[in-house]
Amino acid sequence: RRWRHTLPTRGAASLSAPGSVHEAEYTRPAQAVEPSCIMARRLSSRDIRTATNAPSVFGINPGLIVARPARESCCLCYALVPHGFYALVAKNGAEIDEPGSNSPVWSSGFHFVDCFSKVTHLVTRQFIVFDTPVQGCKTSDDVNVIINSSVVFRVMGDDRKGEDPKLVPKFVHDVTAAGLQQQLQDALSQEMRTLARSMKHTEVYACRSGLAAAQAQPVVAAMDRGSEEGEAVLKGEKMPLPPLVGAAKAIGGGDEDSDSEIGEAREPDEFDFVGFKGIDVTIEMKNKLNEQFKPQGVEIVDVIIQDITLPQEISVQMTNRSMVKSLQAFEKMTQQHQIQAIKLKNELDMETLNNQEDAEKFKAEKGKSNQVYKDQYDEQKEIRAREYNSYKKTTQVEQQKIAADMKEVTLRLRLEREQALQQLALEAEEQAVKITAEAAAKIQEMEAETELQVAQMNGEAQKALAAAELASNKHLAKKREFELTDKQLDIYNKLSMNPDLVVTASEDEKTNLMMMADSVLKSEQGKEGDGAMLANLNMLRLASNAYGLSSSVYIPSNDAAGAESAGAGGEAW
Repeated sequence: RRWRHTLPTRGAASLSAPGSVHEAEYTRPAQAVEPSCIMARRLSSRDIRTATNAPSVFGINPGLIVARPARESCCLCYALVPHGFYALVAKNGAEIDEPGSNSPVWSSGFHFVDCFSKVTHLVTRQFIVFDTPVQGCKTSDDVNVIINSSVVFRVMGDDRKGEDPKLVPKFVHDVTAAGLQQQLQDALSQEMRTLARSMKHTEVYACRSGLAAAQAQPVVAAMDRGSEEGEAVLKGEKMPLPPLVGAAKAIGGGDEDSDSEIGEAREPDEFDFVGFKGIDVTIEMKNKLNEQFKPQGVEIVDVIIQDITLPQEISVQMTNRSMVKSLQAFEKMTQQHQIQAIKLKNELDMETLNNQEDAEKFKAEKGKSNQVYKDQYDEQKEIRAREYNSYKKTTQVEQQKIAADMKEVTLRLRLEREQALQQLALEAEEQAVKITAEAAAKIQEMEAETELQVAQMNGEAQKALAAAELASNKHLAKKREFELTDKQLDIYNKLSMNPDLVVTASEDEKTNLMMMADSVLKSEQGKEGDGAMLANLNMLRLASNAYGLSSSVYIPSNDAAGAESAGAGGEAW
């Protein structure tokens, strides 16, 4: 039988975020195991350096329940509570509740506190397996046995499970780890001794697995009741049980006259009585221990009876007795098997003989019936052959008749088809001629209408063009004026870029000629050319006019002088 419990894991993994779950599987051992590796022989409390070292310290010592961490520094204004522990915090020696929860148990994580507060106690939330063997247990027949038992428990106070958090400080200050160890040892010793006293030494092994164990009953209570049941418990007598019926009786069909001992009813022996007796004693013990320890803040999760040790002489006797009984049972089962094998062989031979007789009888009957069926089949076959031949001839006659009718109908339909085709061809030719004439007339009419529409549209287009030209005359005149002005501006631009250009503000022709001659003389200074000569002649002419010379003296005109100078020097006047 196996139990599975949720166990907080030990070690550094316990310092995870609040609310995370660490689970490990706890399997109740069916046999004795080495207790030093998983069980605690002693429950204790101790001082540790800091609260952050608690997971490693608790992981090394499986029996440690309460740790008292020292303060790291008086200047620190915070407290660290590792995950997997109940934490009690005190200020100036007095325990205080966690802010906002009114609970003496502080949750895991980081908390801001003043420099006068610190974590005083850390109580583990994990399940603890406490091993406490009980020696000197006397059975009802005064045989000393040693019962190696263990108890799985945890400290209560988890508000997520609906428990009172005030149970934690009660356990720390009132119960203590040493007090819990003493109480558990005393309670388990009492229960184990009571259990052993209610059984004989031949029955104590039944309570080891917890499946078919006897119910523990206090001896004093049984004596006080004074009932037959209590006296039977004290005397170790067997309670009346229903007789056992062997399986061979059911196999043999319940034959009451059978000589086999398998089918007979028998009274249960001592080993059968041990197998039927009682209920799981560990559940009963757990309930009783919880009634005692839950008010103190401790929950008993499971009670394990690992092993029971009898004295060496009694163990050897029980082993020999079991071997003798096993040998007797083997011999008895061998005899029963042989008897059953002989019986089954006889039944098989009888069934085989009956089957052979039935097979021969069935074969003869079937041969006779098969001949009758064969004659009936031959007769039916002749009748069906005659009917088939008659049907075949009738079918051939009907086929010939249908073929002749089909030829006649086919010829008639062919003639009707040709006549219909000729008539359709004539109607088609007539309709084609008519459609051609109508199409030609329609085409001429559409062409005349098209020409009329074209002439009308051309007239409207001419009108639109004339109106457009009339409307655009003003715009065209402005355009031409703009182009003329643009060309004049181009000329002025080119003149402004000519270095030989002379600009005057006078309208007197002679003054302008004098200015031009002066410009030419400046540009031709030091050079011998026609331009310089003509400029000098114009200056002389102007001077002669000023002094009253006759105009009959030939002096080249402005146009001629400018032309010659332009041709000779490429200059502009």
